[in-house]
Amino acid sequence: MKHLIYIFILLFFIQSNGQNTSETSFLRLDLLILEKTTKDTLVASIVELYSGEQKIETDLSDLVGKSILIVNSKDIIDNKILLKIYGRKCKPFETELI
Repeated sequence: MKHLIYIFILLFFIQSNGQNTSETSFLRLDLLILEKTTKDTLVASIVELYSGEQKIETDLSDLVGKSILIVNSKDIIDNKILLKIYGRKCKPFETELI
């Protein structure tokens, strides 16, 4: 019983330390890449994420057309990002997100 109290204290410390928000925050961007007219998923599309003139992140979509980008919030300049997607046999797609 005496050791059980120490285990509870240890578990509480691990839980409270895991919720520390003073660390840098990361943003997760989940994309499903579809072809415009047929609504078919595009496999192996290149996704680039820019902020200002600097490239922040690059990813390649998987076999289902999904792409996941994880970005450090400190890398984003003026709360604006530019998303460029290059699909096979498709025109490049660009959009700006705020």
